Amino acid sequence: MKKRTLVFFVITFSAVCALVFNAFYKEAKNTALKKLNDEQVVHARQAALGIEDFFRTWTGILTSFAKIDDIINTDAAGKRYIKFFYEAHQEEIRSITRMDEGGTIIYTVPFSRVIGSNISEQKHVQEILKKHKPVISDVFKTVQGFDAVALHVPVFKGAVFKGTIAIVINFESLAKRYLDVIKIRV
Repeated sequence: MKKRTLVFFVITFSAVCALVFNAFYKEAKNTALKKLNDEQVVHARQAALGIEDFFRTWTGILTSFAKIDDIINTDAAGKRYIKFFYEAHQEEIRSITRMDEGGTIIYTVPFSRVIGSNISEQKHVQEILKKHKPVISDVFKTVQGFDAVALHVPVFKGAVFKGTIAIVINFESLAKRYLDVIKIRV
């Protein structure tokens, strides 16, 4: 009988240990996941602030750029400025475009074959043509085949709306820059 009692106690003790270990493990796992998710919320807030700051900075840059007479008139000097500006910032932007008040592209770098195209059917373009306020597009697929976000800033000659100056940002690189640190775990 002693042998049976000993086996019974060993099995019972092992089962109790397994149950206790499992309970502690589940609690530790839940605590770790909660902590990780809390950290990810902080990362998400930081990413949102970073993206907001990115677009606020670019809106300021383009607003200043839109006040240059050569850009407003899109003359030879203005086109050179646009080209130089693109070359200086091509790591961050995919293109820079000057659009007229009717939604027609009057100059763009580097995709010059779209000059003369009317893009007024795009939702964000319709919004800026109507409100004359800076607008950020939803993510869209470009004709070049990448996902992008456009930022259009109005161009005025005095008080007269003369179209926009816009940049196109590769969404993948924007997301990578600000969202890569966020990992969803369950």
